[in-house]
Amino acid sequence: MVATGVATRSSLAHSGGVVSSAAMISPREDSFLLVEFDALRREIELRVKELNEHWRHGLLISGVIWAWLLSQPRHNIAPPAFFIPFVLSLILLAEVLRNKQGINRIGIYLHRVEQHFAIEDGLGWEKQRDRPLRQTTSRLRPLWDYFIWTSLCIANFSAGLFFRFFA
Repeated sequence: MVATGVATRSSLAHSGGVVSSAAMISPREDSFLLVEFDALRREIELRVKELNEHWRHGLLISGVIWAWLLSQPRHNIAPPAFFIPFVLSLILLAEVLRNKQGINRIGIYLHRVEQHFAIEDGLGWEKQRDRPLRQTTSRLRPLWDYFIWTSLCIANFSAGLFFRFFA
């Protein structure tokens, strides 16, 4: 066991990650936390991969639907069909936001696990969340994601309006 004072799982869950020296965790529980930590890191990697795939799928699906719509005679297309790319973009955007929220929740929990193991300051991936943004990543990255998705949704909605009412 670690002699620096470790917390029970309940104190980790309820104290916001503050390590308590009141109770000791067994080596078995430490092993569980390590396996869980590894599984959750893999979950984050999977979700990040999905975020990139959603962007690619959003562009591809929008392009394919618009190509099909524009290749059909206008009288064969139901007017709401012009908004299908916009609706699909919104669905993918909702999935992206859900994934980002899940990644954040997992990251907060993993930060608590790192605190449990009393990893020295500066080590541990999730501890990097406490560092100022400019030291760990570009400040523009989160804004870029929102810009891309907002642009795709606006473009699909505008094109739907144009082809529905003006073309």
